[in-house]
Amino acid sequence: MAATTAYCKPTANREALPAKFAALLLMVLGTCFVPDDPLFSSVYLIVARIGGAVFVIVQQAIIRDVAFNWNESWVDSSDRAETEELKKRCLGAILASCVFLFASTFVGIGFLFTYYGAGCTEYEIFISLTLLFSIGSTAVQLTMSEEGSLLSSAIIACYGTYLCFAAG
Repeated sequence: MAATTAYCKPTANREALPAKFAALLLMVLGTCFVPDDPLFSSVYLIVARIGGAVFVIVQQAIIRDVAFNWNESWVDSSDRAETEELKKRCLGAILASCVFLFASTFVGIGFLFTYYGAGCTEYEIFISLTLLFSIGSTAVQLTMSEEGSLLSSAIIACYGTYLCFAAG
């Protein structure tokens, strides 16, 4: 609904802020009156699981899009650079961001194994899968795409590590 409204009238997002805040406040207050009987709990559990999975997938798509735009912006800045030094600086900024994000990912996974993995087989499996998916998605991104973006892979790997940490 919000996407359709924004498509029809791009300024609607800023103009309707008081109404959106009032609707959010009513929804938060409305949760105080949700019944706690067994039928509603099982229905809500299914809805929450499906909604949570959809939310994570949509959030990853948005983060990936932001990462591609960020990478494309810095590469365009490098292409438009007037001097060779400025061109190297733009590309170096992309590389430095990737190194920082991948270092954060691998240090985070190390901390996850150290503090949360000891004695819990399920969590060790999730941490290992996070590590494998981070490496695998980076390999696929760099080999299967004509315009491979190391920055988007680094951001998604860092986000996956955060999700693994938040799940624990």
